[in-house]
Amino acid sequence: MPLANSALAFVLALPALETTLFTRLPLEWVAAVALGLVAIILAALWLRARQALAVTAKAFGLVVDDPGNSATVPTSGALAGSGPTLNKALNRMRGAQVKAQLHDQALATLEPEHILEASARLTEPIIAADGLEAMTITCVRFYRDTDLLAQSHSRLPDGSQDMVVLKMQPAPQLSEVGTQALRFSSAAELPDYLANLERPMADGELAHLDVIPLRVAPRDAGANKEVLGALALGRANSAAQPLRFGDAPGVLALSRSIAHALATCERKLATERLAADSLLALARAADATSAYTRGHSERVAQLAMRLGKRLDLLPSELERLRRAALLHDLGSVAISQRLLGQEESYDEEQRAKMRPHIELGLAILEPLSAFNDVREVIHHHHEWWNGEGYPQGLAGEDINPLARILSVVDVYEALTSTRPYRRALEPERALAHLGDRAGTQFEPRVIETLVESLR
Repeated sequence: MPLANSALAFVLALPALETTLFTRLPLEWVAAVALGLVAIILAALWLRARQALAVTAKAFGLVVDDPGNSATVPTSGALAGSGPTLNKALNRMRGAQVKAQLHDQALATLEPEHILEASARLTEPIIAADGLEAMTITCVRFYRDTDLLAQSHSRLPDGSQDMVVLKMQPAPQLSEVGTQALRFSSAAELPDYLANLERPMADGELAHLDVIPLRVAPRDAGANKEVLGALALGRANSAAQPLRFGDAPGVLALSRSIAHALATCERKLATERLAADSLLALARAADATSAYTRGHSERVAQLAMRLGKRLDLLPSELERLRRAALLHDLGSVAISQRLLGQEESYDEEQRAKMRPHIELGLAILEPLSAFNDVREVIHHHHEWWNGEGYPQGLAGEDINPLARILSVVDVYEALTSTRPYRRALEPERALAHLGDRAGTQFEPRVIETLVESLR
């Protein structure tokens, strides 16, 4: 490097020496000397860059050498000796960075079982990059239920995959893991959450299982990290030392990424459960306005899902239909209890008093943005196929498709349930009644599908 520094100083001094050099030496000589010095500087900078990259590669646990080039990077320790070329090492580093980004951005959007499957699959290249070997990779998710269940996805030694749900005891050992993986060397030692690996270990296919806890840091800095699951690497080499996290940065980074994905998924599921519970509470509040309508919305939702599947609705459409069915009578909480519970059939004036329940229900839902996607379904479910319904008098294809399904199952459930003014109809009579109104009140295709699904 002293030569390179001297060359650089000379090049920088060229402007000051310009008049002297140009008057005493030919211009070609000056240009040749300058170009030579620039070449020396660039070569020195390249060697320094290679040394920096070698140090970075060592931090990733990679061995770097270039046996085909006499001007190899000066190495020591893990960087010395035979191994992949510098380009291969850099490719692995880039691959590890890309995988980390994919894990953080993509895995967090998946369902828990998909996270386990993807994690078991994507762990293999990370293990190889860390210079490890593993015959089986198992990713386990711990449930938070009181009965303590573990969901496990494994890539077994024979190449097959195994997805199981196991009952388990608490796993206090994992919370105590420090800088070294938890090692199990016999089938008898295996905890409940690794029970599906007892056979390959008992048969001698696996010599050890190194288990890494999947943990996320809590918001409270003084609390212990919460263990969400485990990443288990089944190894065949009986002489292999227990996995130390400092020697396997890729695997450790992956375990953190999996834990982050599972934590995000758990928060999403908790939010969905809260929304579902709130939805059910609203539906039951609406149905509680009369002893005769208790459970009506839940039964309508079940029947709507059954009919929607027969009509080949997408999963997202089925969920939207279910939520709309649960909330379709929400506005009845603002209707007179005396009117809802009367024992005579409604006359036209009384029916007119009932009709505002749609707008009232939408007004209740207005501040709840989580239900914006079902507002139109609820708004349209009393429209008729021939345009004689309410509240807008829509007809045919102008009526929301999900509302056309909801209107049919709503009337069928009402006809087959006892009301103050009549007994419940037999299913065949109810279907006949709906059939008579196909093409006027109801879409014919929906009626035909309902008849097929119930017979």
